[in-house]
Amino acid sequence: PENAQAYEGKFLCQLRVTTLDEAMQFLIVPDSYKDLERAVRFAKGEDKKRIGAFEQAADRKYYLTQLVRSMEKYAGQVEAQEYEARCNALYREGTTEALDKMIDLYAQAIAKNLNPKVFSRSDLVVIRQQRGLIRELEKDFQLRDAVYLGKAAGMPESAARFRLNELVSKGAIEQHKTTAGTYYCALQAGAKRAMLDKYTTATQKMEYARHHRQEAAAAEAAKLFEQLGNYRDAAEKARECEELRQQLKAEAKIAREKKYSQAMDALNRKDYARALRLFEELGDYQDSTDRAAQCHRVMDEQLYRQAKELMENKKWSDAIKAFDTLKSYKDSREMARECRRLQEEEEKEKQRLQEEAEKEKQRQYELKKQALATAKARKKRNLIFLAVLAVIAVAAIYVVTRVIIPGNHYKTAEELFAQGKRVEALAYYRMAGDYEDSIARQREILSAYKGRIAVGDNLTVGVKDDGTVVAVGNNKYGQCDVQDWTDIVAVAAGDYHTVGLRKDGTVVAVGYNHYGQCSVHGWTDIVAVYAGGHQTYGVKADGTVVAAGDNGQGQCNVQKWKNIVDIGVGSMESIGLRSD
Repeated sequence: PENAQAYEGKFLCQLRVTTLDEAMQFLIVPDSYKDLERAVRFAKGEDKKRIGAFEQAADRKYYLTQLVRSMEKYAGQVEAQEYEARCNALYREGTTEALDKMIDLYAQAIAKNLNPKVFSRSDLVVIRQQRGLIRELEKDFQLRDAVYLGKAAGMPESAARFRLNELVSKGAIEQHKTTAGTYYCALQAGAKRAMLDKYTTATQKMEYARHHRQEAAAAEAAKLFEQLGNYRDAAEKARECEELRQQLKAEAKIAREKKYSQAMDALNRKDYARALRLFEELGDYQDSTDRAAQCHRVMDEQLYRQAKELMENKKWSDAIKAFDTLKSYKDSREMARECRRLQEEEEKEKQRLQEEAEKEKQRQYELKKQALATAKARKKRNLIFLAVLAVIAVAAIYVVTRVIIPGNHYKTAEELFAQGKRVEALAYYRMAGDYEDSIARQREILSAYKGRIAVGDNLTVGVKDDGTVVAVGNNKYGQCDVQDWTDIVAVAAGDYHTVGLRKDGTVVAVGYNHYGQCSVHGWTDIVAVYAGGHQTYGVKADGTVVAAGDNGQGQCNVQKWKNIVDIGVGSMESIGLRSD
């Protein structure tokens, strides 16, 4: 659709010539050959200059010819109108004498090249034949007799003219006088109908042009009214159509100027798509063709850069589509072929990797299947062996584990406990299991060590027998700075802070204090301490509870708690155990 040479060839075929130089022998009406317009629009370089020069030369030739014709027409217009009025009057009279006078006047006008709009030159022969026929018919018939007119109704004018000329040429007037009269009346009636039809058509075209604002329709209507001559108000209608055509031409010019301004605004805003559409609609108005070509170049360059970016990002399909759209711009065709080649290579590589992955997957499946079979067989053998051992060992194990060993452990634990070695004794009591009162003895020892160690977030704290404290782990907020603590009987740890309970019932704390969880210096009579994420709790000797730290979820609202013997703490909640 954008091949200028193809449109040039179609234009030359219409004129049946082979070159533009040969086409100059014709009078080419502007805007009548759309293929010539498209050839000028899509041509580039030297072709554009060559075809554009031909179009300008053809336009100049046409307008000069029209100017000469207009001057000749104007020079003889007055005299031609006089001849036309006289001929029309004589023709409407319809008598033999009137036709003789009309023929003489028409011949005089033709000799002067005035060309009055009554009949064409070929019609003059028919009129002469009709004159001889009428002379014969008027001897015996009245031409406007009702019988003839009735028979002539609905007969086509062309058929009546043909039949009448046939009778004249055969000299058969005397034998077919009645039929000849009918043909003549039909010819007259057909001429009137033709005039009326042409007047109606011209009026419709005029209204169409006025309603749809089309200059071409107005020009066609004016031409039809001019052909009608003095029929009814055709001359006045022709003038109205010409005025309407000039008005529509001016409106079209203003519209083109406005559209050109809009196109230039769009071009300045770099809205090249809209500018291109408007310039193409303007056709050859001013430099619209060049501007459209400029928009094409800019849009092609933008699309070319986008295609290169897509190619660099390995988006082959989008890049191929963009390069195909550009067609022959720069190296777009080569780049499109390169993208297709790279895309094919990438797809082949993906397919190869996929096949290798499938093979590896199948190999791993087989290995796993073989390993499961081997493990199943080994497990079966082991189960049999273990079953045999179990039967043998159950009895011995029961005696040893339930009687002999627990008894020895319990005895050792009692000796260690008597020596004050409670930690070692706890281990032996645990090894004794439920032998005699081993469980009760474990509880007794554990209760004495409650609160002696604690863990926080990456933090470990422990209380020594001499009341000092050791800590290791995350010390970002100083939560491990417990070297100076003394007389400590219990510790607790939150996420980033450490709490210690002294013998005298006071409390110390170090570490992160954003929520006030280390603000415990005024606490007294404390018998147990606990720590949550960012909270610190203390149970007093009277069973009440104090708390400090983050209270975003109400986890520190413990003022009304009473008879509390133990507390469980989370990050956003706290639970108290009453003595009941």
